[in-house]
Amino acid sequence: MSRGAPPSRALAVFVALAAAAAALPLGFATGDLPAPAAIPLAVLVLQPDAPGGNDTFVVSATPDWNYGINESILVGLDAANGSVARSLLRFELSGLPASATVVNATLELFASSGGSDVVDVRRATAPWIEGGGGQSWTRIPVIVTETAGVSRIREPVEVLIPFAPNAIGEPARDLYVWDGIAAVPSQVSRYTYAGSQVTSAWVTFGATVVPYEVKTFYVTYSANGSSIPAYRTNVWGPTPIWTYGPTGAGASSVSIADIDDDAVIACALAAGADLIVSGDKRLRNIKSYQGIVIVSSAEALGRLARR
Repeated sequence: MSRGAPPSRALAVFVALAAAAAALPLGFATGDLPAPAAIPLAVLVLQPDAPGGNDTFVVSATPDWNYGINESILVGLDAANGSVARSLLRFELSGLPASATVVNATLELFASSGGSDVVDVRRATAPWIEGGGGQSWTRIPVIVTETAGVSRIREPVEVLIPFAPNAIGEPARDLYVWDGIAAVPSQVSRYTYAGSQVTSAWVTFGATVVPYEVKTFYVTYSANGSSIPAYRTNVWGPTPIWTYGPTGAGASSVSIADIDDDAVIACALAAGADLIVSGDKRLRNIKSYQGIVIVSSAEALGRLARR
């Protein structure tokens, strides 16, 4: 149903304004009073997009998408993919006088496409909001928990994000990470596909948190991005610029596991250690840091045997 052609989603309400009861003059019986004058009906036309009014729709195939600023509303079955759409309308009624009685109400909708099926109108009994994400954005919380009591500055966190069918186009263009209202530079990699559709991707970003903080970041994505962010335009060569391993399962409960082991190095520095023995190949690839040598257990035993 289109918003462009009038009348589009208009609600005409017929109201009768109740006359205030007048005091009876002294010495008159009620039968002596003249018949009250007929109260004229007033017609009030309401639109859902007025201040305080809202309109949106939901689709079963993409239940997390936000259609709050779409220029159309959808209802019924989409035979192409089997999804069902339901629309929500809220009208601003503050223009009705407090003393008015609603006599009749008529909902008018303009159909821009589709069949000639019957549309049922029902009362919504649960609260809802229109949403302002625009362009059908999906929003997923990523909860990061600092577990080692160490302040982190852009500590790398990686999560696997699954996508519903047709929910995203090109992840490098259509996916963002947010810390509040600030975009957090991130990278996307290792896509999986079902045919031509992207079904999942790994997202890596830097989390800045204080010791033991529990902080929520948000991943948003859609199929309507406009351009690839500048921080994702670096050219990849035969060797990745950087890689990090996974920190947890899913996109809603991530614990920082000190992916790049800076907490291990910090502890060794604080203790004045000469040697770090680690089974983590990524940490051993550093080889040494500020005079502290990083080796495997076998290398450590060999060093001890030579002493």
